[in-house]
Formats: sequence, structure tokens, C-alpha cells
Amino acid sequence: MCLPAPECARVGLALAALRAAIGPIPPAWLRLPPADNPAAPAGRFDANRFFGVFDRLAVAPGHTLDYVYNFSGNAGRPLLYTRRTGARPLATRAEHEQHASRVRSRPAFLDQVQLAAGDPVAALHLAWFALEAPKFYLHWHAQYFDDELVVLPGQLKALLARIPASASDPLEARRVIAEPARAALRALDLQPRVAFGPDDASGEVTALAFGQWQGFHWRRTRFRRERSWLRRDALIIEHSVKVVAPYHCGIIF
Repeated sequence: MCLPAPECARVGLALAALRAAIGPIPPAWLRLPPADNPAAPAGRFDANRFFGVFDRLAVAPGHTLDYVYNFSGNAGRPLLYTRRTGARPLATRAEHEQHASRVRSRPAFLDQVQLAAGDPVAALHLAWFALEAPKFYLHWHAQYFDDELVVLPGQLKALLARIPASASDPLEARRVIAEPARAALRALDLQPRVAFGPDDASGEVTALAFGQWQGFHWRRTRFRRERSWLRRDALIIEHSVKVVAPYHCGIIF
């Protein structure tokens, strides 16, 4: 089913506004040799603000979303996880790996995320939260996976305006989206879609996205609950892409 256009637009605009307000990576996290998650810098971004955008989701009572910052010199990104509100924050990447190994949900930071089954808007929020939440404070090589969801005609128009329609040098062909592909993109229905499985706790969300290193593509996000008699169900997310109009910005880190 098509998801409501006003809600898709609201989420897209709210997400863009939030990401624009995050600010630069705290300098304390960009030092060599890398310091494993030093004391949280004052004013660092609070990842729980994503729940103001994806308001059909919530963390289980008594828990919070947190992260370890992983910096290796040529790349840096947050490693998200959930913890009890009063518990000591994780301090190192090794601690994060140990925590993730004990959690069945994938990605691991979904472990305490709750949503109503069978709600198509909640499914959209879940799919986009799983994709977007880890994409802040990205440094250098980590920017390769910083795709942008495209839900508004204005977004598509602005992206195409930044990309040449032709090139005289054959070596620049990857940095071009020619007019036939542009026309096909403009003809697309940009409304994201959701399809539920037979139990309403599984399904998939499909939306158009753009990446500087692969171009425009349909991003399909499948979600399901894995049931276990040992503990509560684990939430599993899997992403796949189908390229519609290939593009490469020409930058190789």
C-alpha cells in the first residue's frame, strides 16, 4: 500500500532539519591515536532526538538510546546501542561488540525499540529509523553509505540540478545522468510503499533514495520478528537496493 504523502513529507523534512542541526563532530573524538569514546563532550548530539522525527517508535521504558564513537583516523561513525537509563555507558568499541553479541536484534540498537504491529506508518518509521539513525557525525570513508531518502518532487529536482546531464569527456560518464534517465526519474511515483507479511509483524518498506556513489535506487527494507522461547522476540532488519539511475560523484576517498 502507498503510505500517506503528508506523513512521508513530514518525516523527510523533519529528518533533514534534524540532521542540519546536529553540527560538527566534537574535536575530542577526532584524535590519533583514537581514544575509545572519551567522556561524552558537552553538547554532543543526543541520538534520542530521532524519536521526535520517528514518533511512532519508542524505546522501552527505563531504557535510552546511546552510542560509542568509533574513530580510526580515516573513518569515524557512531555505534548505536540501547541501555538501561541508569547503567554505565559503554566506553569502547570492544564493549560495544560484546554488547551487540548478546543481543539478537539486528541491527543491535533495535533491541529495545517498540512499535505497534500492523501500523503502516510505524513500519515506515522503523525502516527509516534503522537506516538513518546511525548516519550522523560521519567522518571521511564512513560517508560512503550516507544515502538520502527522496520523497518530495522538490528533492528530486534539487538533486538533478546538481548533476550534469552530459559530459564531453568519456571519462566523466559516471558523473552524468542523461536526459532519458532524468525523464524516467521525474515520472516515478515517489510515495514509499509498505507490504505486510501474513502476521503483521513482518513486511517490507520500499522508497527511493540517492547516494553520491551509486545514484538513484529503490531501497527495500525488510523487517520481521524472530520468535524465541528463551526471551522476547528479536527485531531483524535487512536492506537491499535496486539501482534506477547510476551515478558516481567522482570522489574516491
